[in-house]
Amino acid sequence: MVKKYNNYEKSYSKVYDLITSHKNYADEVNSLLSFLHPHLSKKKIVNIGCGTGNHDIIISNSGFRVFGIDNSPDMLKVANSKKIIDVCEFGSNFNQALKFFGDNKFSCVISLFNCVNCLLDEISLTKFIKEIHSHLDRKGCFFFEAWNGEECITNPPKIVSRVYKSNNYKITRVATPKIFYDKKELEIEYNISGYIQKSEFNFISVHKIKLFTPEIILSILKDVGFSDIKIFSALPELIPIDKKKLNGNRMLAFYATYK
Repeated sequence: MVKKYNNYEKSYSKVYDLITSHKNYADEVNSLLSFLHPHLSKKKIVNIGCGTGNHDIIISNSGFRVFGIDNSPDMLKVANSKKIIDVCEFGSNFNQALKFFGDNKFSCVISLFNCVNCLLDEISLTKFIKEIHSHLDRKGCFFFEAWNGEECITNPPKIVSRVYKSNNYKITRVATPKIFYDKKELEIEYNISGYIQKSEFNFISVHKIKLFTPEIILSILKDVGFSDIKIFSALPELIPIDKKKLNGNRMLAFYATYK
């Protein structure tokens, strides 16, 4: 029997590291740290939507203290199994991060892998960005990745099938996207099956994504009080993009500083 889950529950978190192994986390972190260098004098980074902590561990191994935040207890359980005491910690809210750093404000907040698109309306996105702005110091910055809603609607993503295998496991992941044009939402159904050390599984994990346009994101950032707002291609490339020529890039990176 195929089990069906929503978002990032237990079964998905157990295979997450394996089904994202095609991502080059090290390259992404190196590119990110080089770009954010002017804001990293305190050597402290908050990562929102940290998942199982792969970016965070690499960042901490580069000489930084990192606090990863996620709202999935199952993903945090995996992340906490990797944490490095006093250097890399994980939790579910800003208060825990402030306590970890012993500061009143953050100098650098990041959110990678399009986590902001899990916020399913503009009100939620605005509230999220306002909260980050309220926790930044006067020289702080916010860096995040997001889907390009316009590009996804014009050129919808297609079904992608990947197979991951080694001596101990074989996993097949089929990602089937479905766009709801009236709501400007994307639903991705991940059908995941296979085995890990002879333990078989077969389940479906459904992820809902809001397709915010770049214009909406830029408008919210400006209205909240951010300045020096720039757009780039997603990690690790980070190629500057003209705000008037955004199509052609399904994933974008946004950078803004406290005003």
